[in-house]
Amino acid sequence: MERDYAPGDVILDRYLIEAPIGSGGMAMVFRCKDLRLDVVVAVKVLRGAYQDKPDVVRRFLREAKVQARLQHPNVVHVTNVEDRPDLTMMVMEYMRGMTLAEFANAKGGLDEREALELLLPIADALAMAHEREVVHRDIKPSNIFLAEQGRRLLPKLIDFGVARELDASITTDSTLLGTLPFMSFELVQSARNASPASDVYAFGVTIFQVLTQRYPIEARTLQDYVFRLMEVDEVPALRTFFPAATEELNQIVARCLKKDASQRFAHAGQLLQALRTVPTVRKQTLPAMEVMTPELERRMLAERALVSGEGAEAALKAHYAVQRLLGETALCCVYQVKDAQGQALRVKQLKAEVAVDEATALAFVAAVERQGRIAENNPFVQAVVALHKAWLAFAAPYDEGGTLVEMIGRYGAFAAPYTVDVFILYADALRQVHREGTVHGHLHPQNLYMAQRPNGIVTPLLLDLGQRLQSRQAMGDLGALDAACVAPELEMNLSRANVQSDVYAFGMCMLMALLGHSPFQGTSAEAVWAEVQARGDGIDVARLLPGVPDAVAQLVGWCISPAPAQRYQNMEEVHRDLLAVRRILSGY
Repeated sequence: MERDYAPGDVILDRYLIEAPIGSGGMAMVFRCKDLRLDVVVAVKVLRGAYQDKPDVVRRFLREAKVQARLQHPNVVHVTNVEDRPDLTMMVMEYMRGMTLAEFANAKGGLDEREALELLLPIADALAMAHEREVVHRDIKPSNIFLAEQGRRLLPKLIDFGVARELDASITTDSTLLGTLPFMSFELVQSARNASPASDVYAFGVTIFQVLTQRYPIEARTLQDYVFRLMEVDEVPALRTFFPAATEELNQIVARCLKKDASQRFAHAGQLLQALRTVPTVRKQTLPAMEVMTPELERRMLAERALVSGEGAEAALKAHYAVQRLLGETALCCVYQVKDAQGQALRVKQLKAEVAVDEATALAFVAAVERQGRIAENNPFVQAVVALHKAWLAFAAPYDEGGTLVEMIGRYGAFAAPYTVDVFILYADALRQVHREGTVHGHLHPQNLYMAQRPNGIVTPLLLDLGQRLQSRQAMGDLGALDAACVAPELEMNLSRANVQSDVYAFGMCMLMALLGHSPFQGTSAEAVWAEVQARGDGIDVARLLPGVPDAVAQLVGWCISPAPAQRYQNMEEVHRDLLAVRRILSGY
């Protein structure tokens, strides 16, 4: 088109432009309403003046391709790309928030713990990019977006506009891409020198800048910057301007900023491992647990033969100071305990009569191992502090608060805005679980925990990840609330659980939070199942919740449709629409 797009225009008869949210020399980014899906998205459009420039178009499309390839929770998600003679654009998830640069400037610099909590996920995203032979080439605080997710800021790596695949051939020696203070010595000499190590340099400058509010090397022009780089053998230490830095972080930043690229971390994966050793980084789990192998399986079963029945319970009591029984089912007991250091923990142990089944025991161990791995990078999945394979128990941090059932019992039905805020975080956790190739399989209100921190903030946590029952016969041991969350197509056989049955369970939990109780009258699993079968056309959510906003009722209804084909297909879709609903409720 001859002119650039503006608010009020509709792109491709689908994307109604509501407002500009970003602008660069070659492209503009708009907040748009997707008229087909009725959600808000971000659309990046190449300016009309560059539509006939093949190199620019190719670079724009490469950016979209790179972002689409990097399916990572801390990389902005691209959902669509259009390449037409008069239009080149990409559609991305829309986020509210601010850049890391804006956040750090507003606070006058960050402390070490806060900076690392925001930058470790970015290092993880960059590590994945490097594994896939993608160099970002413009890492800096203004290219890290802090998306608001409830009370949490989720860092996202953005602007892959100058990113380069290591086998790409578009860059020329005369092209200078990047931002001066973040460019390594080899990169200012030639853009062809871009490598994972040059990204590592920029990451080091980013840490330095958000802590100190200045750059390691400051200059106004390219020539001045190159001269200063050549002049110095070592950049100033982080502690020179930020004395509170731990020695571990001081050394890591110094290595990132080495003038010689070969002396830096070779890639972001190495950098990430180093950052995880910094004392101020919150440790959510112990070092990596053993991976189940045939040899380990035989050893575990042999150990368990020595510690069985009452012996398993005795082993638990010998290892921990048991404070009280938190809960009990036909399958397991959950205790509040203290370890030798006096730390409060939550321990779940399979009962002896259940643990005698080898398949159940091995499945339990495998599920806990998966949960521990996932929790390392997901703050809304319950961490695993220790796994005791011999007596089939695992320990997790003990948090004050309560399950969703308990919180509803204390406070009654949740208001719609609060429900949406809480379930956005549950959805974020569950979609990341699914990305790991795991389903929860047994999601219900007693497996959704709401931890209350000392500062009063509530942190939602997914419990008992993947520890589902293995047969229909075991359903008789479940309560009515558990059974209410089993998708109809499973026919009470949880071994068939999948992503869509998790979606159903998620929607049912959300419905119970809004309603304040189960939508079923039955007091047993069998009675609930009879009601589910009787309601062939499902639950009329709008009728059941007359005071709840239509957008909320519609979202819940799409989660719990009895027909899987009419349900959300995955938690990515649920999470996206929850964010859109929150914007509706907030008046955006």
